[in-house]
Amino acid sequence: MNLEQHYQLLLNQIVANFNSLELHRIMSCFTDDILVHYNDLTIHGSSDLNEFLGARYADLSDYRLEKKLRTATEHTIGVEATASYTKKSTGEHIVARIHEFLEFEGQKIRRWDYVGHLTIVATNIVK
Repeated sequence: MNLEQHYQLLLNQIVANFNSLELHRIMSCFTDDILVHYNDLTIHGSSDLNEFLGARYADLSDYRLEKKLRTATEHTIGVEATASYTKKSTGEHIVARIHEFLEFEGQKIRRWDYVGHLTIVATNIVK
């Protein structure tokens, strides 16, 4: 198996974990000492990431994530992604375009650099 095939299989599992919206599955993708640069936010450690993602994903429904591998080196991949979801709290349907670099330690992400742009495509607030 070459490097791209290895990372594509790993990326497919990460996408499946995120699409489940089950926090324990999502968190299984990361090392305990994960460093995250999420747009303007910096997060250190799995405990803080768990808190951030727990609050964020609890408000989502109809979540669909897709990731495309764009480049791979020995420990780092570049990814282009799209995510679509509905925010339960507002009824807004959002599509995000995302660019990421993921640095791995074994099978887990130890650094996650994320830049995303959100577009609200519909609002379905029921009164």
